[in-house]
Amino acid sequence: MNAALPVPAGRTAAAEWISCGNGGDTFLSLPVQVGGVEARAILDSGATCTVIDSAFAARRELRLAQQQRVTGLTGAIAGSTAGPLDISAGAEFLFTAPALVMDLAPIARAAATQIDLVLGHDLFLQRAIDIDPSRAALRFLDYGSENITHWLPVVQMSDGHFCTTIELMHGLRARAIIDLGCLAPLYVSPGFAARHDLFRGLRRGSSASVGVEGVAISELGRLPRLQLGDSVLHDIPFSVPPAWAFAAPIVMGLPLLMRFHGIFDFGRSRMHLTPADGLDRPFLRDRSGLSVVHAGERLDVLHVAAGSPAAKAGLCPGDSIVAINNEAVATPGARNHRNLGKRPAGTRYVLSLLAKGTREMVLEEYY
Repeated sequence: MNAALPVPAGRTAAAEWISCGNGGDTFLSLPVQVGGVEARAILDSGATCTVIDSAFAARRELRLAQQQRVTGLTGAIAGSTAGPLDISAGAEFLFTAPALVMDLAPIARAAATQIDLVLGHDLFLQRAIDIDPSRAALRFLDYGSENITHWLPVVQMSDGHFCTTIELMHGLRARAIIDLGCLAPLYVSPGFAARHDLFRGLRRGSSASVGVEGVAISELGRLPRLQLGDSVLHDIPFSVPPAWAFAAPIVMGLPLLMRFHGIFDFGRSRMHLTPADGLDRPFLRDRSGLSVVHAGERLDVLHVAAGSPAAKAGLCPGDSIVAINNEAVATPGARNHRNLGKRPAGTRYVLSLLAKGTREMVLEEYY
C-alpha cells in the first residue's frame, strides 16, 4: 500500500486551468509531457500506479525493468516497469515516478480516445487536484485549500485504493472507491449485491465492459437512492461484475463524481465536493442491450443482453456494424455511435451488418 506523503501547510497556490472534458461519456483527458515528449494522459484515481502504453514506450525506446502486477476490477494484470519518468502538464512539473508498461489499446478503442498514459495514485498522493465540470477543466494545487471548512474523509484501503463512505437505500452504509477512471456511475461487488439483495424488485440488464484485464459481462440495475456527503442522488444505474478484486465493495465512477465540483486532496486523506449544475439530471443509461467496441471502420458487437432491443432485433455477439441509419461507422464524427443505446426510448436505428444485411432496433427501458 502506498503511504500518504506529508503535505506542508500553506495557502493554495494559483494554478492554470487545463482542459480535460467534463466526464460526460469519456475519460478526463489532458495533454502532458513524458520526459519532454508530448503525450495524452487520462486521470484515474482508481489506478494504483502510473501506467504507460506499451506502444508509446516502444516508440520512445524506454528501458523496461522487472515485472509488476496491478489490480483491475476483476483481477490482477502483469506488466513491466519503466522509469522513473518526469511528467509535466503545460509549464508545470507534476512528479517523477516509475510507470507500469501495459497495452492500453483495448481501453483506448473502447473509449474512442487516445491514451498514452494513465495518471494514478502516484499523482494523487503528491498533488491536490481541483476538477470543475462546468469549466470542463482541472488544475493542480500544491497544498489543497485552506479556506474550506467541511471535507469528506478519505481512507486508503489495504489494496491502496482511496475510499469514502456513502449511504445507499434503507440506510445501508459502505465504503466506496473514488475512481475517476471508471466510466460507469457505480460498480457493486457481487457478494455485496447478493447479501443486501440490491436487485430485489428490479428488472435486470447486462453489458460488457473493457478494462486492462479484458472484457467482463456485468449485470445492470438501477439503485433508487445514494447519499454522498450531504447530497442525495436518485435512480443511479449500477453494474455488478462477475468477479471482484478490491477491498471495498463499491466503486464510484466518473459519471457520478462529475455531478460535483471536487477537490481531491488524497495526500491529506480528504476531498471536498460541491454540487455542480445538473446534480439531479437523469443519469445516462443504456436502452439497447448492445455492447460494442470500435474496430477501425466498424463496430464489433461484444455482448447482447437477453430480452433487450438488440436481442429483439436479432443481433448477436461477433456481428460487425458497418453503418447506422445509412451513415458509415467510419464517417468522421460518427465515433459517438458507441453510445447509441443512451438516447431516449423510442429512438429507431437501422443497423447495417457486415455480410448479414440490416436490422431495425428500437430503444426501450428494458431494465
